[in-house]
Amino acid sequence: MDTETLETSGAPEACCEAGPALALASTLAFAAAGTLLGYSLIAKKRRIPVSVKILLGLVAGGAGALTWSRREQELATARHLIGRVHDVRDARWLKKHPVAYG
Repeated sequence: MDTETLETSGAPEACCEAGPALALASTLAFAAAGTLLGYSLIAKKRRIPVSVKILLGLVAGGAGALTWSRREQELATARHLIGRVHDVRDARWLKKHPVAYG
């Protein structure tokens, strides 16, 4: 029983099917809305109407809340992705610099 919980607790495959796509979409929506909202508040020449600022704030808040609620799944997915990136980097390095044993 303990081995079953250990095997599935941190695996990205334990997430729901739409988890990574939904996490990526919410993160991109949060970043885009936050960037546009910040730019509209700082820029003096190009002002965005107040209603659009409120809409951007709602999108950023909703995406941030969704990202926060799925942070454990996103962390597990990010760790898995970083591990894959390291494996590919190591394989490319070994292909360019073969090690001659013996």
